[in-house]
Amino acid sequence: PPGGPLRGEPRADGSVRWWSYGRCGAAARALGDEVRRRCGGGGAAVVICASNSAGWLLADWACALAALPSIAADASAAPADA
Repeated sequence: PPGGPLRGEPRADGSVRWWSYGRCGAAARALGDEVRRRCGGGGAAVVICASNSAGWLLADWACALAALPSIAADASAAPADA
C-alpha cells in the first residue's frame, strides 16, 4: 500500500523512523532524476558506498529508475579497497 510502512530505520535514541512506500517512491524518483541529469548516458554507472539503510535502498531504486547500473560497495571497507 502506498501509505503503509516499507522500511524501518533504527535511530540512535532507540526509536524507529518509518519510511512509507509513497515517501520512498517520491524520494527515489527525485534522486533518479538528479542522477540521470548528472550521470546519464555514456556508459556511466553509480557506486553506492553505504550500509544497509533506507538511503541505500533509495539510491539503488533511483539508479534503476535512471536506467543506470548500480554497484554496491561495502561501507565498512576503506575507499581504496571498496
